[in-house]
Amino acid sequence: MTGKGDVVAAVDFGSRAVRVLIGRRTPEGIHKIIGSGDAPSNGCVNFGAIQDIGAAAKAFREAFNNARQMCNERILSTYCGIQGNTLKSNLYEGKVQVENALVRPEHLKKARDNASLGNNVPDAVPISCIVSEEWLVDNVAVADPLNMRGNALTGRIRFTQLTAFLKNNLRQCIENERLNIAGFVFTPLASAYGCLFPEDKTAGVAVVNLGATGSGIVVYQNGKVIEAAAYQWGAGDIINDVSAVLRISTEEATELVMDYGINLDLYTGDQEENEHPAPSNDVPIKLLHTVTGAPTTTTKRRLDEIIFMRAHELADRICRTLNDQKLLYSLPRGIVLTGGGASIMNLDKLICLISGVETRIGTPVGFAEIADAIDTPEWTAVTGILNYGFVHTKAISNTPKNGKSIFATVWEFINHYIF
Repeated sequence: MTGKGDVVAAVDFGSRAVRVLIGRRTPEGIHKIIGSGDAPSNGCVNFGAIQDIGAAAKAFREAFNNARQMCNERILSTYCGIQGNTLKSNLYEGKVQVENALVRPEHLKKARDNASLGNNVPDAVPISCIVSEEWLVDNVAVADPLNMRGNALTGRIRFTQLTAFLKNNLRQCIENERLNIAGFVFTPLASAYGCLFPEDKTAGVAVVNLGATGSGIVVYQNGKVIEAAAYQWGAGDIINDVSAVLRISTEEATELVMDYGINLDLYTGDQEENEHPAPSNDVPIKLLHTVTGAPTTTTKRRLDEIIFMRAHELADRICRTLNDQKLLYSLPRGIVLTGGGASIMNLDKLICLISGVETRIGTPVGFAEIADAIDTPEWTAVTGILNYGFVHTKAISNTPKNGKSIFATVWEFINHYIF
């Protein structure tokens, strides 16, 4: 900690870009973003997994240096998002008797230890998140059990099991820059933490983080996480279709999808075919980077059809995933879209039409000021990681008057479960 407060960094290794934020938590508890940077991934990351360690390290270095140049601060700790094929994601319960009827840090550790006993998956890394823990003292739910009086402490801890490969290679990219990794955060949870208000979590809400090669879904009800998982499908499927059908570069396909978005005129409640398209749909669109022999123009109508078909499939998949778990119609605060896919025009409206559930775009919250450049849905995950970093550094820096320090307890917990 410096005189100006804790300075921490957050990094999100995305399939399209690596993003870094540096922030400060002031002694007054105000969260400020003091540096930001990003760099294109160029295929070095796919669904959370490093594909090319050299290219990924280079992209991280570029993004981190851009962020650090804005603030020139010493970084206390670095937090990293992590996601991939979810081997297992469940809530585990750990109980412990409270000696002397006063809850201490060592009781929290013991409850976490007990919760972890049924959480063993070979060659997997369990990722937990302190902001999603649930605590009960004598069967009464409490926000923070420390220093409360009672006879029994129960912790309900969500562990997400991911392959060790993911963590090991993310760690290497960061430690190559001589940075201290304080923790990994499950990216779907970070996205939710980065855009939701307490009222959303209490009422019931789903956050869908749409990346290029993967998506995450987190559902809150009554202030608790009841679902958190990652899936190997994303908004990049729309771009890939445009690129494949029109035989153009991925970069040009991305520009077309973002410029034109989804034509909702192609959607009707009874799914009837639109037999009389508007004349404007036949307007030609010049293609700049086609493969040899491919047409150099297409029509807006054809582009609309390509985008709509895959976007409809993506929206339907989101709705079916929620509905299969009987969650779709238990969301008074609706569906919140984050990630780069959320910026595709009318995707939120299409999901709303298919599901009948209010759908909106999520943007970063929790900071005194947010620059326009990062006040977008694709920066939500990394802002959530940064917010988590502030909560975590505060937790491990507090030392109670009696008993083992929280720093010692939490750091032991991190080494045991995360590292």
